[in-house]
Amino acid sequence: MTHTLVLSFPDAMSEVDRKRFFAEGAEVVLSSGIAESYQYWPGVRVPSAVDASTFAASALVQIRCASAELLQRLFAHPPLGEYARRWRSQFPFQVVAINTEDQPGQSDAR
Repeated sequence: MTHTLVLSFPDAMSEVDRKRFFAEGAEVVLSSGIAESYQYWPGVRVPSAVDASTFAASALVQIRCASAELLQRLFAHPPLGEYARRWRSQFPFQVVAINTEDQPGQSDAR
């Protein structure tokens, strides 16, 4: 099971803050003993015709757990909630999330 987060950070959040955000997120998630992995990718801004005022993605995070049940346990992990509340109070970011089952060989839509 993969939990994917698309994050939109406010401009006031510096690169140093973003690196701390991801380092602390990885620590909280991986030290829980529940998740198998935590990966993140900073976004690359490319000018486009899309109106950035709708949702300008800043980064992508993927967290993998062995099952939906374990993902639910991770969501209920108190340090994860504390981490999210603390960062959101300092930098009110937006997030879109999706959970997907890992199905090898079914990702090629051609």
